[in-house]
Amino acid sequence: MRLVNQSPDSRICLACCLAMVTDEDIKDVLREIRLTKKGNCSLSEAARYLAKRDLTCGIGVAFENDGDALDVDCFTVSGLKDNPAILTVPSKDESWTHGVVWDAKACKILAPLFPAPRE
Repeated sequence: MRLVNQSPDSRICLACCLAMVTDEDIKDVLREIRLTKKGNCSLSEAARYLAKRDLTCGIGVAFENDGDALDVDCFTVSGLKDNPAILTVPSKDESWTHGVVWDAKACKILAPLFPAPRE
């Protein structure tokens, strides 16, 4: 999977993730999606983009030990063994979320961070 770089001072991490998962150029993704007033891609817009390509927007969650839905430490994600996935993770100060991609073939997370994307 090709790692896509996020532009400086932008909020297009989810758009970068869409480009990675669909193997499309980020410029083409940005031409097609509608960004919010804050300059980011909404989850509903990402779902629409993926659906147009016959890709599913959703996640399989298997709760362990009767874990609460709000207690993210109590669940494991299923169905990602062979499939790529776009995930959101909290920022270090937890004031915003960041989009990253699970590359199932390489078994690693790809983050479109600026100035240097990280694997």
